[in-house]
Amino acid sequence: MEFESTTSLTIFLSKIDFNYNKRKEIHTMPYIVYTIRMVVLSVELDKDLEEKLQFLMKKQKIIDKAKFVELLLTHAINKELLELLSREVRKNNLSTWKAAEIAQISLREMMHELAKREVLMYDETVLKKDFSFVEK
Repeated sequence: MEFESTTSLTIFLSKIDFNYNKRKEIHTMPYIVYTIRMVVLSVELDKDLEEKLQFLMKKQKIIDKAKFVELLLTHAINKELLELLSREVRKNNLSTWKAAEIAQISLREMMHELAKREVLMYDETVLKKDFSFVEK
């Protein structure tokens, strides 16, 4: 049986209004800045992976293990997503623009990622079409 556990974190700021009347009272008004909903994920690490994680944390002087693992997971997911999107663009199943939208990056960044993976953004058909337009 699977279940999803979420944690909400609400951060409050107070606006302090120094009302200098006869009593010199201080009034505070709370404002919600943002709320973050996070899904809790439980992961078991084998001994080798735990040792590598500890080594990285020690060398980089990282104290918060959960935050560090979250950062590593974010990098890995983004890398895997870009790999998948690049394959889909290469197969012409997805446009570069749509891939950028899914990856939540700019079109220019997506084009850079495609170039790193040697994905041609111009195929022979499109190139011939462009040349025929220029010749007219």
